Amino acid sequence: MLEDWIAAISDGTPWPMVHIFIPALLVLYIDSIWISLSIIYVFESVEFMFSEIQGLEYWAEWSKVDTLLSDILMGLLGFWVAYGFKRGELESAALWYAYFQPITTSPQWYRKWSGFIHIIMAAASTISITLGGYFGITVPIFYQFAGFGGLYVLLALLFGYSDWALFSLLCISLTTLFTTLYEHTVIISTIVVVFFAITFRTFRTFRTFRPTEPKRTPEPKRTPLISKLSTEEYKIDF
Repeated sequence: MLEDWIAAISDGTPWPMVHIFIPALLVLYIDSIWISLSIIYVFESVEFMFSEIQGLEYWAEWSKVDTLLSDILMGLLGFWVAYGFKRGELESAALWYAYFQPITTSPQWYRKWSGFIHIIMAAASTISITLGGYFGITVPIFYQFAGFGGLYVLLALLFGYSDWALFSLLCISLTTLFTTLYEHTVIISTIVVVFFAITFRTFRTFRTFRPTEPKRTPEPKRTPLISKLSTEEYKIDF
């Protein structure tokens, strides 16, 4: 059991990082954490059933520790991180590049399912990781991280989450840099994500609730008595 924990923590593949950022998208569109956890449970169950099919063993979890650490704990971290990046429906696209962002004038079906479309497309961003592993092609670890990260950030921009795109770009870039050098994706991605999450929340709170100095009412200027007497007209009747 201890060997499984050591293997899971020292793993240098992108999957622990993926299990942070894909579940995080659920929080951007779903208010209930229990619904998000249920979706993850259903997905993992379907993944397990696929892994039992001959020829699809690539999708199998290699240990219970990997299932707990990579899928559940990293997913919960993603929930916590993304909670501060939620936004409501906008009247119009605030960003010129947010082509996929739903607005009040979008078709009803798209406004309802745009979040699902975003999540599915982001999950498909792992193609640079899965194709190499499934077909036995050796893909350099850097390209696995970069392929997923580039598509993931691009989709965040297209769906109008500019702050989340910036956050993801910083986290994925630093995680890619250090993981390609030292592996241990779980530890590195956790440290990087928590650091930037606290940084972003602090900055966003300061920007939103920054106290303003009370306005001071200017004191009325006093007119010198001599100037006042010289400007007034006096009439004397005899």
